[in-house]
Amino acid sequence: MGELSDRDDYEYSTSEDDAEYSWIGWFCSRKGHEFLCEVDREFVEDNFNLYGLRALVPHYNEALDMILDIERMEETPTDDRQAKIESSAEYLYGLIHGRYVLTSAGLNSVLEKYYNAEYGRCPRVFCKDQPVLPAAVSDV
Repeated sequence: MGELSDRDDYEYSTSEDDAEYSWIGWFCSRKGHEFLCEVDREFVEDNFNLYGLRALVPHYNEALDMILDIERMEETPTDDRQAKIESSAEYLYGLIHGRYVLTSAGLNSVLEKYYNAEYGRCPRVFCKDQPVLPAAVSDV
């Protein structure tokens, strides 16, 4: 697994035990995020996959560090700033997720969720409980 060269002064762990307690795992397990796939850490660490996102996301570096579970060795941000960073991390993860599901690994994750009917089943009688794919997220 490759490390980010400009992040050598930060500490983070990548053991198997930490994977189930990662920010990505926590975020995808929250209520309302059931349709999201867990993006591989290697995908998030690859700068090629993040190209152009820095200009779209406020507090990009801090948000990326939060997603990757990298703890900075500086003072803790204020509550207001922390809330903005968390919001930016959620937005950034959504953008990264959108790119990830277009890759072969991402499509395999979606296919696995489809086969497990994690997106639901068609309620129509003639569909015979056919699994469905999400077309869009709606609050209505």
